[in-house]
Amino acid sequence: RRIIRNSSMSNCSSEPKQVTFSFDYNPPEAASGKTPKPFKTYNHPQSARMAWGSAQEATAILAALNYFTTIDERTVVAETGMCTFEAAWSHCPPSSDVTGMYAQVAQWITTGVLPPLGASPDGLIHHADNTLEVLEVKCSSPFISYTPSRGESNESCMAVTERDPPSTVGAWHIPQLQLEMFCAGAACKSAVIVMMSINGALLYRIQRDDEYI
Repeated sequence: RRIIRNSSMSNCSSEPKQVTFSFDYNPPEAASGKTPKPFKTYNHPQSARMAWGSAQEATAILAALNYFTTIDERTVVAETGMCTFEAAWSHCPPSSDVTGMYAQVAQWITTGVLPPLGASPDGLIHHADNTLEVLEVKCSSPFISYTPSRGESNESCMAVTERDPPSTVGAWHIPQLQLEMFCAGAACKSAVIVMMSINGALLYRIQRDDEYI
């Protein structure tokens, strides 16, 4: 669901909203005074797309931070590494409505039915009301394969296109998001996914589905 700006953060709209950024983005080199790294050459579109996603991830996380801090400036987007199932299970309240599910998964891992589980979201969103959400970023690269015309170079070529961010969350992202929420712990009931392109970003909220998990 697309998130719109409102006090409850639960309504939706089919139209994206303009948000004034609360924080400016400075590339790490500029912020640290280091000399920028030289440009790299990529000979295949897929390599360029992967590099683009890595380079733009920080900007997408900033877009989420700026959006949520316009609603409540106390919102924090925290870095995170691997969220392991063991950590989520050890902090699961005994009276939680999902305690039985975590206990069952722990048994499956112990007996070898399942391998060790973990997930690494791009961040964790801590809201002022103690709500916890995982943050995931997907950046659409503007690079596409380009077939040279006759007489042009036979080398692999790429073209740049103006692509809008996806208007929906692809079904192939759902398993990843649900596992991230599961491994973030019983308190995590939703995920925010930022879909970004050179034409802007859209934020979607996906609710946790324990039956799906």
